[in-house]
Amino acid sequence: MNNQVSPENLLGAFEFLKIYFSSSSLENMIIDKEGGEYDACSFVINNRIILFRKAKKTPKKDGFFVAIWIRDLFTQKTRPFDASDIFDFFVIFASEDAHEQHLFIINKSELQTYAIVSTNFQGGKRGFRLYPPSTICMSFQAYRTQQWQKQFFVGF
Repeated sequence: MNNQVSPENLLGAFEFLKIYFSSSSLENMIIDKEGGEYDACSFVINNRIILFRKAKKTPKKDGFFVAIWIRDLFTQKTRPFDASDIFDFFVIFASEDAHEQHLFIINKSELQTYAIVSTNFQGGKRGFRLYPPSTICMSFQAYRTQQWQKQFFVGF
């Protein structure tokens, strides 16, 4: 399975985000050097801090997987993002191919609600699975996850 995303597809995702957030520009893009495998970067759009990742299609499980950790400045160990970290949204790009492209746009408070972002550095996840509505989930847990993720799904 090819997990490569063309620059044109990512550019299309960024253009779509400008429309979604009612902005004419995307500013202050910073490439996360450690997150290259997931095209990790951050940027500001319409005064909102966005953390962007590209999810990977996995051959043995339904859906996509995305890593979303941060390196702690003091311990130098990886940890889940915390509610106190400065960002507003995670935007995750998932693509089956050039014709089926998905974005999940999830705000910080919802990520906290679903225990993906930690609270007071307790809990949280360093990665999780995403299930676009077109995915036929073969497990109940995947199906349940897909149900809450639907509200954050945007096809483009």
